[in-house]
Amino acid sequence: MVEEIKVQSELISIIIPIFNGANYIKNIVSAIKAQTYKTLEIIVVDDGSQDNTLDLCHKYMDSDKRFNIVSKVNEGVSSARNYGLRKATGKYIAFIDVDDYIFPEYISFLYKLLIEGNADMSCCGYFKMWDTEKIPRFRNEYIIKTFQTNEAIQEFLYRKS
Repeated sequence: MVEEIKVQSELISIIIPIFNGANYIKNIVSAIKAQTYKTLEIIVVDDGSQDNTLDLCHKYMDSDKRFNIVSKVNEGVSSARNYGLRKATGKYIAFIDVDDYIFPEYISFLYKLLIEGNADMSCCGYFKMWDTEKIPRFRNEYIIKTFQTNEAIQEFLYRKS
């Protein structure tokens, strides 16, 4: 398991853009609430959903004051993320999609990498999965790569790392 960071006072903003994501809301809310890092603001951006997404957001999120549900006209996922960025007040930002599965240690793990590496950004790999696949177990095995700004931009733009 990920060692707990003793100080969790820095606010981390999680931005979740949603368009017609009713089938996934309950799962992502459970995953967010299970995070071991608790100093979170979660900005849920309903991007003009035409199903009962917004109603379900209120049903599952209204009891937790860390969730901030906002709605906008549909302009796509990038627009929804940018809208969320304008609302965010955290020191760090995490983007999570409504159909993602995240381990309870997800935010703690990335935050630990930021703090230990004195970094501006941390990221991790992912698995593409289908509904019939079993969720892999969390592995606390990782390789740390450090980049200077220009090098990092090249790595991300060309998906080298």
